[in-house]
Amino acid sequence: MRGWGVPRTRLDYARRTLNAARPLHKQASSWASATDQSVPISTAELMNLLSVCRGSVGVIVAVSHDDYALVFGGIQNVVADEQRAFEEKGWRYLHVAPAAPLPLLGTYGTADSYRLRLRLDGLLLGVVTFPVLTKCLLELRDQQARIEIVFHHLKGHVPEYLATWSSLVDIQPIFWIHDFFSVCPSFNLLRNGIKYCGGPPLNSPACIVCVFGDDRRDHSPRLKAFFDTIKPVVLAPSEVFLNLWLQQVRYFSGNAKVVPIAHLTMDTLQDPIVKKACRPLRVAHIGASITPKGWDIFEELTEKFAGDRRYKFYQIGADGVFSSKYTHVSVRVTPQKRGAMVEEIIRRRIDIVICWSIWPEAFCFTVHEALAAGAFVIASTSAGNIWPAVEAHAPGQGHSVKDEADLFQLFETGEVQERFTRARRFRGILNSRRNTADFLLTE
Repeated sequence: MRGWGVPRTRLDYARRTLNAARPLHKQASSWASATDQSVPISTAELMNLLSVCRGSVGVIVAVSHDDYALVFGGIQNVVADEQRAFEEKGWRYLHVAPAAPLPLLGTYGTADSYRLRLRLDGLLLGVVTFPVLTKCLLELRDQQARIEIVFHHLKGHVPEYLATWSSLVDIQPIFWIHDFFSVCPSFNLLRNGIKYCGGPPLNSPACIVCVFGDDRRDHSPRLKAFFDTIKPVVLAPSEVFLNLWLQQVRYFSGNAKVVPIAHLTMDTLQDPIVKKACRPLRVAHIGASITPKGWDIFEELTEKFAGDRRYKFYQIGADGVFSSKYTHVSVRVTPQKRGAMVEEIIRRRIDIVICWSIWPEAFCFTVHEALAAGAFVIASTSAGNIWPAVEAHAPGQGHSVKDEADLFQLFETGEVQERFTRARRFRGILNSRRNTADFLLTE
């Protein structure tokens, strides 16, 4: 056996994750503190607030799982980009989030108990019940307002009620697949939070032994009924993810298209970036320091090589802890600071970024940010859009490996230094896209 194999502590991480794994319906109670307890506004109040929609080109009703103005993340930034794009074209943007965020679908109870938190063009309107919002949308439509519906995420929502909105629009609603939530409430398809499962049949042994299996058996029929009713156009941020999703969602046979949510242009005209030979390689994990993003693997890497003078490690993201094995740098990418991560990678003169998601991501912003900053990317070949993004934008600026053992071997033998030294690295420009507006306003 190779001396540089994956450390035994990998089993410890898996055991710890498995021991902590709980069904999502049991986790839901711990989300109660995030509930917006505001008194719901009335139909008259909401119609008054929505009166500015009259005379506009139309109203986009965008549904997602939380308040994008308060919560930071990839989907939230996508929604913010989309809002600005529609506003520039004269549309109003009504965002709908559950007033009580949840890690799974909301309970199908009475319509009045389904409460929603609204923002119009980014400004908070308040909390409404589902019947009140539906009545106001119907009144807007009767006043000849054009309404289009975009579903970004259903977590925390009641799809049985949302499906009734399909009668509000003349064209098919739009449904984005940012992850696998339409397949399983475990949105990254990590069986017991540890290993990508590929979305097996509901009655398969792999699903039965998973802690999320019971939740999925309730979840899947509800999503199928939702899709059967609204018959949406499905938009995916990458081709590789769309193909995976189509293989797993056996109830969908409609129209699906790829709409990238960011665009990277590499500047091949400038001189290549050259590292000074006198210092160690600066190796970073960027983004959230969580298991699905490969944090456990990176942490093992720092434990094994922290004393190796060939390497210096960094963790760059909004969260993290300080450690003697790596340097934590706090960075938060927001709609107002979309370039914050790129700027920090350049400022810290990071040489290598390890993108090691343990599930196939639909679109990985961090790999695009790493390439834009001129970093050399090391990635797993099975992490969805991550390695295809390197091949598409900067094929000479990265290296893919099959598994963790090969990753550790790169550092043990020093091969990572050789590959990095031979690479021609350039910086680029990462621009956000208009997302649904790119599709809807050109159709």
